[in-house]
Amino acid sequence: MEKEQFSKEMCERTLKFGASAATACAKLPDKTEAKIIGEMIVRCASLTGASYRAACKSTSGKDFLSRLEETERLSNEAKHLMEVLQLAGLEKEGLFNELVKEAGTISSICASALKSTREKFAAYKDKNKKENLKASV
Repeated sequence: MEKEQFSKEMCERTLKFGASAATACAKLPDKTEAKIIGEMIVRCASLTGASYRAACKSTSGKDFLSRLEETERLSNEAKHLMEVLQLAGLEKEGLFNELVKEAGTISSICASALKSTREKFAAYKDKNKKENLKASV
């Protein structure tokens, strides 16, 4: 898959993740604890998409890495909060099961992209270092 197509699909995926989280949280019971955690989930899940979109529009490699790290962190945080709801018995039967899986998948995709991007940056730096040494001799 081409880079641009992948980025477009991830933008759509993270957007749907945020929207699905908001829809699921709207179905939470009317308890203070559920509402507080639900608001946190909506924030993290929606910002996952916003951070990924910002990463795609970044102007430098460092900015890209930073924003992708933020995307991974937010999806992990959303997953954690959903699991807290489940363990506390504050969700209806399986309401967040698919969302927990999706948060894990998004996080894994970001982690893989971070690893490969860091490797590419390291290889690029090594190549430039060698070229500069040859030029100075």
